[in-house]
Amino acid sequence: ALYDENIVIDKSITLTSLALFDTTTNTIAESLDNWYDWITDQYMVTNELINNTIIDGSGTDSSTVIIHGEDCIEPVMLGFTIQDGSGTLMDRFYVNADGETDTLQQYIGGGILSYLANPILHYNKIQNNINTADNIKSGSAIYAVSSDEDCDFSSRLTENNRDCSNDAFDFRFNFFENNTSSLGRHLGNRYFDGEFNLSNCVFDYWNCQD
Repeated sequence: ALYDENIVIDKSITLTSLALFDTTTNTIAESLDNWYDWITDQYMVTNELINNTIIDGSGTDSSTVIIHGEDCIEPVMLGFTIQDGSGTLMDRFYVNADGETDTLQQYIGGGILSYLANPILHYNKIQNNINTADNIKSGSAIYAVSSDEDCDFSSRLTENNRDCSNDAFDFRFNFFENNTSSLGRHLGNRYFDGEFNLSNCVFDYWNCQD
């Protein structure tokens, strides 16, 4: 199925495709075997339920998926293709040479923007997230905001002082392809000193300088 929409997740819920959900038992598999393979001259996702369960964000000038709630939510996303996001315009905060804070508006998080949340993202194909007009500054596939000193929503009408600290981001078993940004081609973050768990992920590029 093709879901031509940009979605906002504001609760600790589980979203899964049929790649991991068994309709006969109403259970979710803990793991998925042989979901990608080396074909001809590159790795490709071979699980058709992942390939064909598509959330396409091209219809709106925004991230395809925004994860943000009133408290520290922990949603789970399993087995989707997440594509064609252009990032969300955020107010980003930078300390200048005089020690004062400058605010710049920049697009971040093309495919997924996680804002002060702790999502679990497994077995997703995150691809083709590019903002051709204004460029995505950082994290074209996923940008994980872990501190309100990094940025805030440009459209926010009230101040956000909530703290949502965590020790690690669980982004295992994901496939990253054809995402483009100025910094952090696939992943972006500032101020986080914990662990990004990227075990068993596949990247078309890892070191973009080479």
